[in-house]
Amino acid sequence: MTGPIEFCNDSYEVADGSDALIILTEWNQFRKLDLARLKGLLKSPRIIDLRNIYDPANVRKHGFEYVCVGRGDRINEASVKEAIKAPAMQAD
Repeated sequence: MTGPIEFCNDSYEVADGSDALIILTEWNQFRKLDLARLKGLLKSPRIIDLRNIYDPANVRKHGFEYVCVGRGDRINEASVKEAIKAPAMQAD
């Protein structure tokens, strides 16, 4: 990782301006996010849920591209790569 670490006060501050939200934990504060608010903060409405804490149909109903793992759905590898692709970081 290059550059300073940025600390945020809450999940919404983290999401503001981010390319995607990647969920790596099952903590309760991430289970009850306001999806409408979250959608307005992200650059693109994209959630990658590695803990399966959300119902895919509900998240997609809110207009998100939703990628999860281990639910028996066939995941298109290209879709996952596209979902996590972020602009290249440049060193100062």
